[in-house]
Amino acid sequence: MELKKTNKRRIVGLTLVVLSLILISGMWKLVILGVDTTPPNFVSTTPFDKAQGDVPVDFLTNRKYSAKVTDATSGVSSVIYTDDVVTYTVTGGPEVYLSKVAGSADLWEASFPVDVQYEVLKDYSFTFYAYDAAGNLKTLSGTFRVYSALQGKWYINDVQVTSPTQTIWVKTNTVTFKFVKTAGVDDTKITCTAQWGTTTRTLTKSAAATWTDTVTLNDGVYTITLKANDGTTTITLTLYNLQIGSETMPDWLTLDFISGVLLGSVGLVLIFRKPKP
Repeated sequence: MELKKTNKRRIVGLTLVVLSLILISGMWKLVILGVDTTPPNFVSTTPFDKAQGDVPVDFLTNRKYSAKVTDATSGVSSVIYTDDVVTYTVTGGPEVYLSKVAGSADLWEASFPVDVQYEVLKDYSFTFYAYDAAGNLKTLSGTFRVYSALQGKWYINDVQVTSPTQTIWVKTNTVTFKFVKTAGVDDTKITCTAQWGTTTRTLTKSAAATWTDTVTLNDGVYTITLKANDGTTTITLTLYNLQIGSETMPDWLTLDFISGVLLGSVGLVLIFRKPKP
């Protein structure tokens, strides 16, 4: 009887050893069945619906779609994008598959197909699709518009006009108006003008995001309106009592001194004076 018990113990022991070896060698793998009924969640996307605002024009420069998507259970397996343009492109349609960004837990990106182009101030319908490892699907649809409101700075004889009341000294009757764009749409859509009386002059693009015009004015007092327009937004600066005259400028009153002292001035008067010859 005791021998039988000993043999049973040996058999059980050998069985456990064999099973251990099988597990260690990978011949027998455990199967885990997980249940996930919750779809992924979109945290943010580019482009985004116009209810949140306009998509900045950098979108056209960077040429990338992106989505931040989370799924705490089974994890995000794929993210897909399509819109009015992508659907009908030769190389990109009917959709674009985003790739997970290296080093990021939940950011996915993809470049525009080479033949995809978007216009500013035009509405486009889009849809993002996100699948998790369980096959749950979440979609995010909307309408986007690309636009960044025009922003910039006006200069007169290379002195920035920082307030409506400003005195700028010049040595001649020659005045140069300049507008420098700091944000906004493509330069080709922007027009800059200077207008006084019945005269309207259009500034010429002299460098990237820069427009200038130089004019010689007769002695007198002028009201000059400077405008920069992108077809939607207009930046206007009106200069009242702009005086081109013959009053003498003191030797110590340099242009650098004036532009520095008047940086914080207020009001709506800009006076130009030149020294006597």
